[in-house]
Amino acid sequence: MLLSVPATGLPAMILCLALLWMSFYSLDHKIEGTALVLLFWLGLSTATRDKVVQPGSGCRAGRYGPASFCCPQHKVAVQS
Repeated sequence: MLLSVPATGLPAMILCLALLWMSFYSLDHKIEGTALVLLFWLGLSTATRDKVVQPGSGCRAGRYGPASFCCPQHKVAVQS
């Protein structure tokens, strides 16, 4: 899970950076755009990874019923 979430966005990042660096923007704008895109990618992938319920986090399948999932932050079962 540590590398799978950032790896999912890797093809889009490669395309985004390739299009940015092949354009006619100045070097300053290319560097700023690269830094901004990389920070967003790392931040959003970290936030997504933190929101995913990990196996063995205390939520067992069927604990709250067949069609439910556990909300680990509030220790509450949420029915779907």
